[in-house]
Amino acid sequence: MRPVQHLPVKALAEAVVERAVRVGLTWRLRPATVVGPAEAGGVRGLYDGDVAPIRMVSMVGRLPRGARVWVLCTPPAGNHVVGFIDAGLQVGEFPWSVSAGWGSAGSSHQLVGASCHVTLTAVRTGAAITANAQGNITDSTVGTIVEESLRPAMTVVQTFRGVTTSGAVQANAAGSVVLLDMHPGSTIGTGDTVTATLVYPIAGV
Repeated sequence: MRPVQHLPVKALAEAVVERAVRVGLTWRLRPATVVGPAEAGGVRGLYDGDVAPIRMVSMVGRLPRGARVWVLCTPPAGNHVVGFIDAGLQVGEFPWSVSAGWGSAGSSHQLVGASCHVTLTAVRTGAAITANAQGNITDSTVGTIVEESLRPAMTVVQTFRGVTTSGAVQANAAGSVVLLDMHPGSTIGTGDTVTATLVYPIAGV
């Protein structure tokens, strides 16, 4: 009887993996950046190291332009977004513009999944805004979120704080950030700052 030859298991496994890679039968997890919407649905994303974006399908909900994501590549042509790469807190980089009568005084934001947590600070450069005895004011648009994919998917009403007052602030799907009301009889004077803190689901690309 001829002796049984033992196969080198490690070498065999490496050969199988190498062959699978060669014929495109492996699943790979790669980092990418979302660059915009895809014509046939989904998003267009650019893999790190590549030069041309391709269509990807999100499995994690809405994605903003510029988001860093993990993509699972599955043969023969599947590219599925399966997670976010946390960019951390970003200071001074939120894409918004202030309206007439206001000046920008800073921003900070962080994407948490498909939601945006943002703090916007503006300084009043126009005439003072004074609430009546019921706390009502003429709605004042502080600014607009410029990047459409970072705008709220729905209207949200949350809070702002000023130097001597606080009240309600609204952010809508058009990207407008609007002061709605504040303490009865209080005033936002010229030179005063207001800070709005907003958390909302993003519209995505």
